[in-house]
Amino acid sequence: MKRILSLLLSAVLMALPCAPLAGCSGSLIDTVLADLPVATDIAISVVSIASSGNASEAQQITSYAGKVSADLKLLESLITQYKDNLAGASSGALAQANAALNDVQTNLSAIMTAVGVSDPKTTAAVAAAVGSVKLILNDVALLIQNSAPKAVTARLFFGLGMPGVNFLGMASQPKTQPGAAVPQKPSGKTARQIAREYNQKVGTDFPKAKVNVPRLHLLGIPMPLK
Repeated sequence: MKRILSLLLSAVLMALPCAPLAGCSGSLIDTVLADLPVATDIAISVVSIASSGNASEAQQITSYAGKVSADLKLLESLITQYKDNLAGASSGALAQANAALNDVQTNLSAIMTAVGVSDPKTTAAVAAAVGSVKLILNDVALLIQNSAPKAVTARLFFGLGMPGVNFLGMASQPKTQPGAAVPQKPSGKTARQIAREYNQKVGTDFPKAKVNVPRLHLLGIPMPLK
């Protein structure tokens, strides 16, 4: 029965001209908001990875991971608050978002420094977590930059050092017009894909670090997990 349902689902997805899962319809804001809780879960899961190592390092990583989690939740709150009109967000709110993005970046780097290279498996697992969070951060950063007034972004994002994100280069990108197709996220991946790939990388050596994979929704209807 599950196989039949899976085949039917695949057929429906192929028949649709552009499914929300692909990021080409619906709201990019809603897509990013769906990604942020996944980023938070992955950031927190680093604690499980580090717990088997040096106690002092584990304590440091736990502290940094907590700060990353807090900043991601702040970003989610700010975007939710202004999701209907990000361009109308106050300069103070945008400054908070900008500071949170920088703070997350700083603490992710601190996590990698703290974990060191003494245990290759631990280092690889933590690197997978950091990389997954950065994928989502890039999407969030682009959303904020493209949705804020130019006068604000010129002041807030000038010289912001986010690896993989060139804010100055994005300045020439046209903003999405009402009714136009939603642009693909920089990562090109959904929260579901990012979570599954992360679990595949850490599941064997650190099963407790695995995160919940968001359920696939088709036309707003949650599909059974395989």
